[in-house]
Parts: sequence; C-alpha cells; structure tokens
Amino acid sequence: MKGRRIMGFSGGVARRKFGLRKINPKPLRMIWLGFSFFVVATIAMAEERQLQDTDANYAQAEFSRACASCHGKGGRGDGPVAKSLRRPPTDLTKLSKNNNGVFPVTRLYAVIDGRVAVTVHGSREMPVWGTIYTQGIQARMSRDYMSQGLLDSLVRVRILVLIEYISTLQEQ
Repeated sequence: MKGRRIMGFSGGVARRKFGLRKINPKPLRMIWLGFSFFVVATIAMAEERQLQDTDANYAQAEFSRACASCHGKGGRGDGPVAKSLRRPPTDLTKLSKNNNGVFPVTRLYAVIDGRVAVTVHGSREMPVWGTIYTQGIQARMSRDYMSQGLLDSLVRVRILVLIEYISTLQEQ
C-alpha cells in the first residue's frame, strides 16, 4: 500500500481507469482565496454598519442617561431638572452658533470632564463626569488588569462619544 489510495485504486490507476487528469492546484487556490476575501469583506461591511448603528444608539443612550435630565432630550436646556437649578442649563443646540460657527470641542470636553476647573463656566452645578465615569469603570473592572492610562482612555472615549452626539444637535 504505497501512496494514497482513492476508492481502492492508487492515483495513477484511478486517473487511467476513469480518464481523470491531474488538476493544477494553483488556480483552485486563487479561486478559494478570492471567494474567502469576498466573504470576509461582506461580513466586515455588515459588521461596520451594525457598529455604526450601535455607536449612534450608544451615544444617544449616554446622552439620555447623563445629560437629558438637565439639558432635555433635544439639548435645549429644558430637561425636567432644569427648573430646580439656580442657573438654567446651556442650550446645547447653539454651541456652534455662539462660538462663531465653530463647534467648541476642547471647551466642551473640559466642561463635561470637570476635573480641571473651567473659570468661564462659573459655579459648578453640573456633575463632574470625569470623576463619575472613572469611579463607575473602577467599580465594574478589576484594578489588577487596568492601568491608569487605560482608565483615562475609557473615560475619554465616553466623553468624546457625548461630544460627538452633541455636535449632531447643532442648529444650522
């Protein structure tokens, strides 16, 4: 029993008996490779679209959870808690308009994070979300596996998600 056997015949006998030719594997590999690439690309595009939908839903949910109680669902400063505050919440739909048409990402980041005092903001009735997010992440994840850099990055992502969502609320 030398070599491989196909249905009880050795390769040469099977080719002669059934008129089979030896197949060059290179074209088959190329076809398989092309098909595999097509499948992977299709799956990646579907997942990317799903991630975009998830990102939009996450951003809106984060805004509803963290901001809407004061700023309202539309970001106009008309949330249910707004009436109980000494100073009315900022109308988030006019940030670009009030900044000469430029969306103030850096200033907004500093205000939301709140761990660095923003003198222009005045008294701080707004929660310090940087600290709240940090404490929330630390409570859910083990400190053994998380460096300070990773923790800061996760907090930064949550704040940037809010900023990106707020940028979609801007009046034209």
